[in-house]
Amino acid sequence: MRFKGDLERPLVYFWIVQYKSGLAVSQFTPDGTEVYFGDIPKGDIAKIGWYPFSVRMFHILTKKGKLVIPTNNPVYELSVVDGYFKIYRRNKVKYGKSGVARLPTIYVLENSKKRLEITEQGTVSEVEIEEVR
Repeated sequence: MRFKGDLERPLVYFWIVQYKSGLAVSQFTPDGTEVYFGDIPKGDIAKIGWYPFSVRMFHILTKKGKLVIPTNNPVYELSVVDGYFKIYRRNKVKYGKSGVARLPTIYVLENSKKRLEITEQGTVSEVEIEEVR
């Protein structure tokens, strides 16, 4: 199903998962093939981070038809704390007289102490989590 305002938006960050063994898996392989988060092993994750695209990866991914923006944005990493870790995205839709419109997606990384939220424009906010899970 497509909603009004559903345009492919460029990516500003990509994820890399680092395992306790030292192995790392990136959302994009060096040749630009996308790896889906749902397809990777979830056990023994040490940390996950959002990383900005380099100019080199921009060129590789653009040739594959991906919309990405290279930046000098900071890296954001979150370690698994007390065995607790979540990664998800939030989507909202707006109902109005002219139909249904999808609002921008918010991507979230969360451990038991902190939540990182990133907008589709690449703005990241950090929230300290006070309650015990």
